[in-house]
Amino acid sequence: MKRKQSDMSEAGTDSKQKSEIVALYSEYAKELDEINDRYERIIKCSRDTTINSKRLISLLQRLTDDTKDELLKKAEADLKRIHEHICKIASEVHQQDYYRYTRAFTFGIQEYVEAVSFYYFIKTGELISIKTIESMIKESHKDKLDFRITISDYMLGIADLTGEMMRLCINYASSNNKEYCFTICEFVRKILLGFETTSVYHYEYSKKIEVMRQSMSKMENACLAIKIRGSEFPGGFSMSLMADDMEL
Repeated sequence: MKRKQSDMSEAGTDSKQKSEIVALYSEYAKELDEINDRYERIIKCSRDTTINSKRLISLLQRLTDDTKDELLKKAEADLKRIHEHICKIASEVHQQDYYRYTRAFTFGIQEYVEAVSFYYFIKTGELISIKTIESMIKESHKDKLDFRITISDYMLGIADLTGEMMRLCINYASSNNKEYCFTICEFVRKILLGFETTSVYHYEYSKKIEVMRQSMSKMENACLAIKIRGSEFPGGFSMSLMADDMEL
């Protein structure tokens, strides 16, 4: 009789322990589901950020001296839409493990850095700082939440900017304001110098520098062609006449 009671007691204890384990694993499963759902939401916001950033860059590439003010107004509206997506990411990672989710939005943020730095250069003629970018995002958030831009995302975004600057430089080479080409070229030269004297531990860093050097070379060839052969042609001369010199 005592043995039966002991067996029943042990069975009850085992059942209780199993229930506790099941409850514990159910809690873990719920937590993992929340993490995965949040990750997917962040990926969607990052994709929207990338798409809208590319649209902003495409808009800014249509810059001319006559359309600058109108273009910047449109760009500000586009930036507002981009900030809405980034603010959603900021809300998702708020009070969470930030680095658990960085892979979900890193490419979107790099594209955004490229777009906003392009806009900032056209507006001010200067390179935007990482603190300025973070401040712009914070001011756009309804709850004024902080959002951290990693050094690698900032640097890789700025590296991509130089490719857009090269295209802008070439576009201006066939305009009446060819002096702007030299401004752009000098701006990119300073960025390249900064990259070559800075180390960032990222697998794409060396590749980005090589592409930057190629863009720099194209801009220098364009500026050289303007200096040497620009006087041969009146305002608005065709860049096709200098294509061999520029080696585009």
